[in-house]
Parts: sequence; C-alpha cells; structure tokens
Amino acid sequence: MTAGSDSEREYDDELGIVRPPHEPPHDRFFEEGEKPPQRYDLDDELEYVLPKEYQVNSAEWFRIGGRHWQKSKSEFLKSSVAYFFIALAGGLFAGMIYAIVIDPPLKAGFTIYSLGQVTGRRKEYGEFFSGFRYIGKLIVCQLPTVGLSFFCAIAFDVGLIATMETRRYLLVGGLSAAGLLLLILAAIYVGFRLTAFAFELVCDRKFDAIQAMRGSWHLTGGHFWGLFWLFFRLKFLEFIAGLFTCGIGKIWLQPYIALVWTAAYVDIAGTHRIADDEDEAASPSEHLDESATE
Repeated sequence: MTAGSDSEREYDDELGIVRPPHEPPHDRFFEEGEKPPQRYDLDDELEYVLPKEYQVNSAEWFRIGGRHWQKSKSEFLKSSVAYFFIALAGGLFAGMIYAIVIDPPLKAGFTIYSLGQVTGRRKEYGEFFSGFRYIGKLIVCQLPTVGLSFFCAIAFDVGLIATMETRRYLLVGGLSAAGLLLLILAAIYVGFRLTAFAFELVCDRKFDAIQAMRGSWHLTGGHFWGLFWLFFRLKFLEFIAGLFTCGIGKIWLQPYIALVWTAAYVDIAGTHRIADDEDEAASPSEHLDESATE
C-alpha cells in the first residue's frame, strides 16, 4: 500500500482495521458490543447475514425432516388437524378475506413449529399459533403469490374472451395459450424466488416483509433449480396424498413437508444449527419443560 493511499484511508486503532475512504452504500446498525466487520461497504446489507454459496442437499433434508417427523408427529398432527378445520371453515365463510388476512399467520404455524423442532428450541420460537405475532409481515409476504395468481387468472379470462369473440380458435387461441404459459412460468419463477424462504426469515431472523422477500430472492439466487426441484417433489407428494385420500392425507403430510423445507432453510441460513442426535433424544414436551426451568 502506498503512502498516498494510506493517507486517504481512515484507521481504527481500537479495532485494528482499515476503513474504506468512502461512505458505505447503506446504513448498517451494529448492536452494542458488536464489532464491525473488516468490510462494511458491501452493496447489499443482506450479504452480511445470509450466505450466497451453499450446497443443495435434498437427500439430507428429507432424512432430517423424516427423523423429526417421527419424533413429533403425535403433537404436530393435533395442530395440523386444527389448521385444516379452521381453513375449511374460513374458506367457506370468509373466502378471500380468510385467504389473505388469516391464513398466512396460521400457515406460518407449520414454519414456527418446525423451526423449534428442527433446532431443538421450541420455547424460543413459540407455539403453532404464534404466527399472529407477525401477522402484518406475513400478509405482505403472501401478496406476491396472491397477486401473481390473480394476474394469471385475469390473463386467462382475457385470452378466452378474445378467442370466443374473434372465433379464430387456432390463431388467437394458440397465441393466448402460448402467452398464458409463458406468463405462468414467469409467475412461478418470480413467486418462488420472492417467497420460498420469506416466512422462515420473518419467524427466525425477525426480518420485515421487504427484507424477507429480498432475503428469499438472495438465498435462491444461483440455486433456483435445486431448490425448486425439492419444492416440486414436496408439492407432488402433497398432491398425491390429497388425490387418493380426498384431501384428508394432507393433514398427515403437511407437517412432514414443513419439517423438510425448514430443515433446508436452517441448514442454509438459520440462526441456529440443526439439532444433533443427542439434542433430539428428548421428546418435544421435554424440550419445553427444560426451557421453562432455565
């Protein structure tokens, strides 16, 4: 380093680091006692807390989810039954209001329970219905899925009306179908990247809604196909279970799906590590009892 460049930099003797000569491109708040990193001028503050490079290990996440499902299925199933009964009643009597306002915090219960179970920290994350603590954030995180679905439905209606009005079924109908297919694929891509880990980031890292969606986009960058293949397999299992059991099988399967997906999140970006075999030796109720006595 030359003398000239040394004079342009600001030294921090206490921390023993060299700060860049320019202001960072964003505000970075440091907790009391937290030492700033050697570089604090990254373009995106999420890069400080969320990884960009990691390995997609679906087989391991399925194994972890299955193991925790065996240990917690009795208790988790009670919450799952309650959720599906509430969802059925809410869908019948409240429709879209339930889907947009009430369902997100209820659905987050699967995430919250799974975070506590997979990390062995049930007391810290709360109970199944603790999602209402984050109701505003979760509603906003759900909006991309709702909005993109609504937009695709409108596009389908417009294409259908145009085809029927012109009666040019091959040309207009074909173009409408092709356009709708491209729109659906784009909506799946954008929706998945924005929301894949949004609930987890809200419930685990206490991100606000915008941070959670940005964080989800950050985590899925460069790993879209691996994560989407995992997501597709889980949704396919859910579809098969619903198809052959008239929907009842989803009550049993949804907790398992949540545990597998949460294991993926915790392994990639969780604030706590996945509980090892010794940590998991105690039952879920024992974890709660131990936490209460601390």
